[in-house]
Amino acid sequence: MGKLGVQTPWQQGTTTKAVSIGTSYEDGWGRVWKYAYAAAAVARGKIGVAAATIANHNSMNFATAPAIGDTSVLVTLLGTAVTADQYKDGWLTVNDGLGEGRTYRIEGHPAQATTTGNVRIYLAEAIDTVSAITVLNVDLNYNKYDELRVADTNQTFIPVGVPVCVGGLGAAEYGYVQTWGPCSVFQDEATAALGEDVTLGAGTGAGQVEGKDGAAEPFIGTGGPATAVADEYQLTYLKLDR
Repeated sequence: MGKLGVQTPWQQGTTTKAVSIGTSYEDGWGRVWKYAYAAAAVARGKIGVAAATIANHNSMNFATAPAIGDTSVLVTLLGTAVTADQYKDGWLTVNDGLGEGRTYRIEGHPAQATTTGNVRIYLAEAIDTVSAITVLNVDLNYNKYDELRVADTNQTFIPVGVPVCVGGLGAAEYGYVQTWGPCSVFQDEATAALGEDVTLGAGTGAGQVEGKDGAAEPFIGTGGPATAVADEYQLTYLKLDR
């Protein structure tokens, strides 16, 4: 059973952060929740999706070449400022050149208001390969449970989880979202057949799921023991993350 902190998955969100983003909780019946932060409100029973990447925070240069054992790196922004700890609990990925193929957990960082300035990123684990400043090779990405928002009808975003607490998660609130196991989820008007794989809904309702009928559509889980009914909250077996 994962660390629960002072909050449970059934309690309404709070503006006070209790544990690290992405912390797991599993109950005795195999249901799994992850601790999340909602940038915009996600109602109970509706599917939330991850934040989009910021283009100018991808493929950046190291301002100073990191050495093996370093627990912070200095990177140069490409045109968009960062706020303090914007990527805390997120990921720094070295995507090319020396050190490629490695992702590091981000411990935190200061703000950098200058859009092409340097920002020091503090890491939760040490650099394991010496790198260079000559290749555009550094990406900053949110933890997928950070900056959560309700799914719209665009099926290209990453599904993350479903709040089950009374009232759901409000904007700028922390709380748990269910990622695995039986869960009541809002159904799209495109009904899913018994036992069919489900994806993000493409109809008119936000936060819905529907039958998965395209290879590129993200997988969320499996429909429950009854054919889905439009605009009802029905049992769905989530299979997003354990």
